[in-house]
Formats: sequence, C-alpha cells, structure tokens
Amino acid sequence: MELSAFKSVYHGKPPWDIGRPQEEYVQLEQTGEIIGSVLDVGCGTGENALYLAERGRDVWGTDFTLHQFRGNRSGCVYACLY
Repeated sequence: MELSAFKSVYHGKPPWDIGRPQEEYVQLEQTGEIIGSVLDVGCGTGENALYLAERGRDVWGTDFTLHQFRGNRSGCVYACLY
C-alpha cells in the first residue's frame, strides 16, 4: 500500500483506533511480562506507547503517520518525555 493511500485512512477514525491501549498490552504490563524498553512499530495513534510510558517504561513509537499520534506530535513528545 502506498503511503498516501494509508494516510487517507486517517481522514476518518481508523478501525484500529479504539481510544485506549489494547487489552493484550495492559495484561502483559500488569503481569510483568514486559521487560526493559519498548519499541512500538506501527504505533498508530499511540495509545499502547502512552499507556506504557505512563507506567514508567522507556517507549519509542513510530508509524508512517506519526503526526496523528494522539492528535499531535508535540503532545506525544510531552506525554512520553515529561
């Protein structure tokens, strides 16, 4: 899929944007299965990355459409680093 076609999905709400971290990530974090830093490739709107960062994890999220990360990139940097 070309980048322009992929980005067009974000003109509306993409089907994978559920507005919260995925339950699998929550369960893995709660049971201590996630160890060390996290690289979330294809992070989409960043709910999983932000969930883990809020719990003290060092997290890097990347996506073709990173500018969509929870609304804006500056919010992502603020939420993840401060």
